[in-house]
Amino acid sequence: MATFSVLGSIAASPDTCVSPVLKSSPGLLRSPVSVSAMSSRISSSTVDVRSCRREGDDGFSNGSRSHSDDPYTKILSTVTAFGASALLASTLFNVEAAGALDRVEAGVLFQRTCSGCHSGGSNILQPSATLYKKDLDRNGLTSVDEIYKITYYGKGRMPGYGEKCTPRGQCTFGPRLGDDDIRALAEFVKSQAEEGWRN
Repeated sequence: MATFSVLGSIAASPDTCVSPVLKSSPGLLRSPVSVSAMSSRISSSTVDVRSCRREGDDGFSNGSRSHSDDPYTKILSTVTAFGASALLASTLFNVEAAGALDRVEAGVLFQRTCSGCHSGGSNILQPSATLYKKDLDRNGLTSVDEIYKITYYGKGRMPGYGEKCTPRGQCTFGPRLGDDDIRALAEFVKSQAEEGWRN
């Protein structure tokens, strides 16, 4: 029985097909073998992973075959295509999830800031100024920008929450909100009004 050493290192699964690169091994065949078959014969060897070729190809030359004939290339390209598809799908899912997360955060902000007077879209101070679609339309608040403006500056009994709200008596005595928060509230109110405040 001949002994030999193998060059390189292994970075393959046990079922990977490899071509061992032999230093000096007279009488040994240079044909591809599986890692699991080699590991039973070579306990502490390292293996240079190369693509397996068909019988008759020594595994060291590039050969004249196109890669489309190689079943391993086909498998690799299929796996790559599925991986790319999965990555794209997960990215699209994350965009939708981010939109849902923004809506939840706006709902929490609404509960914290507005629900004292506008719980569920109502208005405990002015029953004719609810956040339901019919009242918003009647009061001229038909767009997100108009809802943003009244939330920022206030009007009548509605205090303004904007950082630059004036006059001071029209503004909330509590913490002020940034532009992004007020925009999120305006979008939340508009969407809830269109859905009838079901959520």
